Amino acid sequence: MAAPHPDELALKLTRALTDLDLDALVATLQAGGNLTRPPAQTRANLKPILEQARTDHINLLRPPPTFTPGCARRC
Repeated sequence: MAAPHPDELALKLTRALTDLDLDALVATLQAGGNLTRPPAQTRANLKPILEQARTDHINLLRPPPTFTPGCARRC
């Protein structure tokens, strides 16, 4: 099966980041051959980032320079 067109991947990544959709984000990264870790580990690594972004109403396409997931409550 051929890899999806780069524009299609970019659109899907943009949607996943805008919607803070962890499943779509990991699936799109995997479909594009962009995962360097197993999907389960990628999900575990990205989950707190997306949860914090959702809680703080952060746009991950343009996060503020002060956005540090998980650090706000522990640092």
